[in-house]
Parts: sequence; C-alpha cells; structure tokens
Amino acid sequence: MGLGFIRALRPVSYNWKEGGATRYGFLAQQVVEAARASGALVAPGVQYDAASDRYGLNYAELIGPTVKAVQEVDKQMQELNRGQQDINAQVVGQESRLEALEAENNLLKAELCRKDRTYSFCG
Repeated sequence: MGLGFIRALRPVSYNWKEGGATRYGFLAQQVVEAARASGALVAPGVQYDAASDRYGLNYAELIGPTVKAVQEVDKQMQELNRGQQDINAQVVGQESRLEALEAENNLLKAELCRKDRTYSFCG
C-alpha cells in the first residue's frame, strides 16, 4: 500500500455533531474501497462495530501507507532528476559543438571573404 492507495482516498469535510465544528478526514467505507482498489486485503485503520453497524477510522494507521507513498514519490523525483541531469549534460555537449561549428563557420567565411568580397556575409 502506498501511492496508489493514497491517490484513491477522497478527503471530506463534515460538521462534528458535538459543537458543530468543521472537521476534515475520510469516510471509513471509502477507505475500504481505496484499499481494495489498490489490491490490499485489509483497509488500514478501518474499524467496524457490528453491534451499532458503525464504521470508525484510526488515523494513526494511515501513517504507514502515507510514508510509503512519500517514499514512492521521492524515488520518482530522484529518477526524474537523474534524467534531467542527463539531458543537461547533452545540452552542454550540444552547446559546445554548436560553438565549435560557429567558430569554424566564421573562419571559413573569413577565408572566403579574403579571396572574394562579393559574398553577402562579407560586410
């Protein structure tokens, strides 16, 4: 359980019955759906009380999947950074090659202009 599970979660806001304060969290039933969608057999933190037919959620148990998701994102970022470094190295190489070709081109133009000033680039 990691990034796929975390992506499938849908945060909600709700008003707490006692005091009416707005709270933010997840619906336990939706956490079960997200866990199943990510291939897990057990939904972390979901508790069901058959006597009252109520679901609850222990948010502390969501820390593990959240950390796993952060690690997955970090790995992806490291891979992207390595790819970007490769691209940057290629760009530097291409810039060096371009500078060398421009210098060679300027030398050839100068040589041509020395022999024949009628070319348009002979200013």
